[in-house]
Amino acid sequence: MMDRSFWEAMPPLGLGCMRLPQASDGVIDEAQGQRMVSLAFERGFAYFDTARPYHQGQSEQFLGRALGRYRREEYLLADKLSLWMCPQREQLEPFFLSQLEACRTEYFDCYLFHSVDRQRIQAGSEAGVYDFLAGLKRRGLVRAVGFSYHDTAEFFDDALAACDWDFVQLQLNYADWELMDVKALYRKAAARGLRVFVMEPLRGGLLANPPAAVRQILQKAAPDASPAQWALRWLMGLEQVQLVLSGASSLAQWVENTRLFAAHQPLSHAGQAALAQAVQVLAEAIAVPCTGCGYCSACPKGIEIDSCFEAYNILRAYEAPAEALRRYLRLPEDRRAGSCIRCGKCQEHCPQHIAIPEKLAELSRAFARLEEEHPC
Repeated sequence: MMDRSFWEAMPPLGLGCMRLPQASDGVIDEAQGQRMVSLAFERGFAYFDTARPYHQGQSEQFLGRALGRYRREEYLLADKLSLWMCPQREQLEPFFLSQLEACRTEYFDCYLFHSVDRQRIQAGSEAGVYDFLAGLKRRGLVRAVGFSYHDTAEFFDDALAACDWDFVQLQLNYADWELMDVKALYRKAAARGLRVFVMEPLRGGLLANPPAAVRQILQKAAPDASPAQWALRWLMGLEQVQLVLSGASSLAQWVENTRLFAAHQPLSHAGQAALAQAVQVLAEAIAVPCTGCGYCSACPKGIEIDSCFEAYNILRAYEAPAEALRRYLRLPEDRRAGSCIRCGKCQEHCPQHIAIPEKLAELSRAFARLEEEHPC
């Protein structure tokens, strides 16, 4: 059982470091990122979540530099065991030690088994992950162990039973609550007394910039509230939620998120009703439930899958064919959907379990038709 003071010291909002601001060359914008870290300390939200795959390894190293200005006891730091990067038992310890080194720390406050699904539950057992995590905790190298989950409720009990977890991290937002039945995962975690951490509260930015029909419903109910405020205030009403991770990609977004959580105003009953109406409209609009996490970026053909899906959602959900086509044709031809060889490697890493090859074929046909109708 974790020391109660550990949880009491945890802020309700943390900075997820998967989508940090970037310079034009794709490298993390050090100055803006550092300002975001500084603001987290100033406003009392000094929890930072990273992983080796984030920003191709840059995220851990950035945090190591950015947090070096502060005393270790002033912040909470989370990292993840990404099993696809260290699949053998003998690779676990070196991988973990390299993360400590990259983050310039002697321990992690929270350490997660990364992106758990039905296959990875068994793979974790075969690689000795669960004993390894328990050992890290006994050695004082991590204070709390958890897992991030990306599958259906059918396999969630197996994941829960695999280890003596302290918390679980769920893709939890008002859209996925019903559309992906995340409410079942939340209720199972609550029944076990597990604390819930929230990732993708804005569903990769979709809920911060929803289709016009959704936005109209929300504006009618609260003209002065932004769509992002709706999504974050909805989470404030869930009692088992310990922490919400903001994947802010700019200082302005992080300023707004910290301001909102400092005020702490959960939705009213009327707000809940308006949001339920918005969810129904949103469900009909989404073409591909992609969050832009980038896990599919190892495509052997170099297809920019998340950018293809972003353009397709603009076409379908936002009914903006000219903008959708412009974004799609901006991609190099060999990185568009038509280059897919259907090898399935992308699908192996997709936490949303999207049938990526099939969706790429679908959108390739859609944009081919659109290009015929609107030649450039």
